[in-house]
Amino acid sequence: MAGGWVRVGRPFLGRGSEARGEARGETAMLLRLLQRRFGSLPDWVTTRLPAASQESVKEWFDRALEAGSLEEVFAEASGTHSPCQ
Repeated sequence: MAGGWVRVGRPFLGRGSEARGEARGETAMLLRLLQRRFGSLPDWVTTRLPAASQESVKEWFDRALEAGSLEEVFAEASGTHSPCQ
């Protein structure tokens, strides 16, 4: 693993490429979970996910496991922000 490169069954990819791939995979899994739990998703959800930090995606995934609504998944800690505005 010299020089910060990792072999993943294809030509060598830098660690940055690996992290971006992991983030895209986590976002895709959250999207799938949300669709399975809540059906068709509104535009505000599908636009928000690709722009989100990996930390936010992980937090939303955890919330989505038990939330009763999309609004609960995306509510901010203060609980005062409506995500669909």
